Amino acid sequence: MRCSRSQLNDSPYAMDLSADGKSGTVSGKSPRGDVVIGFNLNADGKSGTILGKSPLGDVVIDFHLSADGKSGTVSGKSPLGDAVIGFHLSADGKSGTVSGKLPRGDVVIGFNLNADGKSGTIAGILPRGDVAIGFHLSADGKSGTVSGKLPRGDVVIGFDYTEAPAELTLTILEKPMFVPVPLLWADFSYALRWATEGLGLGPEGKTLAHERS
Repeated sequence: MRCSRSQLNDSPYAMDLSADGKSGTVSGKSPRGDVVIGFNLNADGKSGTILGKSPLGDVVIDFHLSADGKSGTVSGKSPLGDAVIGFHLSADGKSGTVSGKLPRGDVVIGFNLNADGKSGTIAGILPRGDVAIGFHLSADGKSGTVSGKLPRGDVVIGFDYTEAPAELTLTILEKPMFVPVPLLWADFSYALRWATEGLGLGPEGKTLAHERS
């Protein structure tokens, strides 16, 4: 799987912010249709709303952060259904949990970053099954491996980042014998979508090419 910087940054969206930066709109076109999203941060700076229209339907989301910003909730309605997610970070920000209900099922995920800052674990339950993953980064943080348990079996994925051209390459190094590679990429892509588009962080309509080992 390869994802270039241009694929991530060249997005047909425009953002308009208020003078104080606490409200605004994001609008544009995706392959599925027009998108218009408005957001508002309350005076306390720890809560607000996100609402608008996407090609799949209306979105209405409320969020609340604790005073220290280390815990909070996100809840609301999306085209796929209602969702309620809570999160909590440790004092040092190196471990925490995310849990709640999504339209497709319950989610409980815990993560831990080791003292070296280059390795750690992610484990929990997603709607499609259990996940238990360990990751290791090289000293420069530009390559490494992700290994562990996905819903279809144990896998090892290597990744390497090249600055020129800006490209991230992911390669399956080990996989269950009788599981086709496309199914594993589907699981991995699902996890990426859950972590980006599912939280409103990723642009729509971007293609990811993959390398099959």
